[in-house]
Formats: sequence, C-alpha cells, structure tokens
Amino acid sequence: MKINVYLILCFCCFYTFSACDFILEEDNRQSPPSEYNSPRSTNPINQANSISDDSSNDRELSNGNNTTADDINKIDDYLPTQDKGNQLVKHSFYVASYSTKHKNSEWIAYELTSSRLRAPDIERSSNFKGDPTFEGEASSSDYTHSGYDRGHLAPAHDMNFNKKAMEESFLMTNVCPQNPDFNRGIWKKLEHQVRTWAEKNGHLYIITGPILRSRLSSRTEKIGDGVSVPRAFYKVILADELPERKGIAFILKNKASDQPLSRFVVSIDEVEERTGLDFFPKLPKAEQKKLEERVDVQAWKDLLE
Repeated sequence: MKINVYLILCFCCFYTFSACDFILEEDNRQSPPSEYNSPRSTNPINQANSISDDSSNDRELSNGNNTTADDINKIDDYLPTQDKGNQLVKHSFYVASYSTKHKNSEWIAYELTSSRLRAPDIERSSNFKGDPTFEGEASSSDYTHSGYDRGHLAPAHDMNFNKKAMEESFLMTNVCPQNPDFNRGIWKKLEHQVRTWAEKNGHLYIITGPILRSRLSSRTEKIGDGVSVPRAFYKVILADELPERKGIAFILKNKASDQPLSRFVVSIDEVEERTGLDFFPKLPKAEQKKLEERVDVQAWKDLLE
C-alpha cells in the first residue's frame, strides 16, 4: 500500500513538471524577443535621409578606405537657420537647405577631417545627377551652353574618400552657376586652403553657399529653366577647438580675381547680414557673439600672404 502511494506521488510530480515545461515552451513560442516587442519609433523618411551615428554603417560606407568612427558626421549642432531655403535634407555626408525659388541650395554644411583627406582617393565622378530627395531642383541641362560652370559647393576633392560621398557631391543640390574663371581660380584656391587647414587642425565644420536675392526681379540673372546666377559666394569655417572655438569667413564675388585670399576675409556677422542666415544658433549667445563679430586673421596664420 505504501509503495502504491509513493508511485502515485511520483507520477503526479512528473505530470506537473511536464505541464509547466509545456506552458513555458508555448509562452516562448508566442512571445518574440524584446526588441520586437518594443520597436523604436522612427520616421522612415527622416531615417533614410538622416546622418548616421552608427560606426558600423560608417565603416560600410567607407568601402575599404580609412574612414573611421571618428569621421561620423556630427554637423547637426552647427547648422545655420534657413532663410530662402524651403527644403532641408540630410545626406550621408552633407546637409543642404534648398531654395526651389532660386533652384540653388542656400547653404551646404559638412565636416572635413584630416583622416578623410588622408584616405585613398576615390575615382572622381563627372556625372551630375538630380537629387531624388528634393523637388523642383535644377537639372544638369540647365547649365548646357549657359557660359557657367556647374560649380560645387562641397568640393568633390573633399568627398573623394568614399564612393557614396563622391556620388553625393555630384547631386545637383550641391551645384551652383559659377563663372568659369572664378570656379577654376580664386574659388579653387580657397578650397585648397581649407583642406590645408583641415590637415593641420584635424577637424573643421564648413558652411558654404551662394548669396541670393531675397526677391526675384528682372535684375536676377537666370540660366536654363529659372536657375538664379548668384552674385557672390561665401564660406564660413569653424574649428571646434575647446576651450575656445575659432572661425573665419569669406565673401567672394562670382568673377575672376587674382587678389590674395586675405582680401576676402569678413566677419561671420557680415555673412549673416548679407544672407539673412543665423550661423551657429545653438552656441551660447555670448560665445556666438564673440565668435561672429571678430575678424581674427592671426588665428589662421596660413592665410597671411
């Protein structure tokens, strides 16, 4: 009798544990891992066009070049406001504010690092393409027989560390009508100077674009299907060197010049006045004021020609 009771108890225990295991297995099959239970809330459009903070993605984009996690874009903190631009899109390697009215970007913002400049060069593209993220942009054919170059804002030479970066530099949102002698002369010289500074400084933030009229009129020169020809161009350069940042700005007329670059140095405040933009609005007001009101050529010694 005692043996029978013992067998019955053993059988009951075995059945109970088996039932529990079955229930747990059912729960595991019905409940996916936690990352599926709590998906991140993202806007697919913004996600597709946003600058990545994923170092693995940056390495993937590098296509074997020397691009590292240190090169990941962090330009968001230094973007200016928009004045004439009605579209804002973040590509992998630059941000653009585009004016449909002028069919020009009012600014392009990007980073330039010494590591990118040291990376093996990607073969230069010469295929200008429409930007699928913008509407109402200029086309390459607007420039045909116009007498103006398809002038880069973010230079192709600054983007030749990476195939995707090179391709993005030839999107039409990165192009403005430039006088050929200007584009291949003083503008090219300034681009080279900026690369020299990036090599020595290690890391620069660059914002560049055309100076566009607030209102279109009969005085606004056009090419193609309504593409405004800028009267002048600017570059604003920031070296984010703490405890004190330093900046320098240039305004150059869209024409040939044999003058030294030092002749075109202006305050960032002057660029703001000429463009209607507010540069570095996220900086503390006191620091922003100090950075933008002074013209400190001595801080950029290579400019002294």
